[in-house]
Amino acid sequence: MRALRAFLVCLGALLATPAFANCSNLVANNHEKTPDAGLTDNANQTVTHTATGLIWKQCPQGLSGAGCATGTAATYNWQNALKQGQAENFVTQTDWRLPSRNELLSIVESACASNMINSTRFPNAPANANFWTSTPADEANPSLARAVNFTNGTLVAIDKSTAAYVRLVRSGTAISLGKDGQPGGSGEAEDIGNR
Repeated sequence: MRALRAFLVCLGALLATPAFANCSNLVANNHEKTPDAGLTDNANQTVTHTATGLIWKQCPQGLSGAGCATGTAATYNWQNALKQGQAENFVTQTDWRLPSRNELLSIVESACASNMINSTRFPNAPANANFWTSTPADEANPSLARAVNFTNGTLVAIDKSTAAYVRLVRSGTAISLGKDGQPGGSGEAEDIGNR
């Protein structure tokens, strides 16, 4: 009877814990940066990030359909990644582009232990992957550009000839991000722009 009571207490505590559908590997006691409620599914394979107003393609380039289950995620070198946005006509919109570093960092889900993206709103995202940004690394290294590594949510500089994934974005409101990558976050603010 004592074992049954202990089991029921544990089961009750487990059931009282909120479910996090956006992360298959949630880090305990870590606040979600991109909860489902902060990302609106527009029901047309796009997602609006309410904090920034940015509209994201739900699927990386090469994937489409419900749950991004059709096709194969494609990789591109940096120059071809930039061209993906220029050539894109999706949901009757033609202003798609490669996101800046700050824009892409704004959808990194820090509550995930790995593959740090909201998997409810951005399903079937390639695991352990770099995604290109439009941001060059710096003037001293013209052969490098910035990418976000969704394995650990970090900004990296990689050679522009390297193959990496692409997630396109459009519109949105001009905002500033703190060094923590959050709109209005802590640290020195940096315009989101096209960096």
